[in-house]
Amino acid sequence: MACPVCGCISFHVKNPEDQFDVSVFELREGSLQPVEPDDQCTVDENTELYCQRCAWHGKPAEL
Repeated sequence: MACPVCGCISFHVKNPEDQFDVSVFELREGSLQPVEPDDQCTVDENTELYCQRCAWHGKPAEL
């Protein structure tokens, strides 16, 4: 599992309340894990992910 365009394993999720507030996740052991241990943001099948390296964005099922 990685970005389908560039192979990156790092993604961010935008806060729906504030587009400039983001949470960063990495693919580890087959699942998305928050980079900051105290981050309370969660990812589900409807969450829009944004690649940290290229312009790809999409749902977790597309990884």
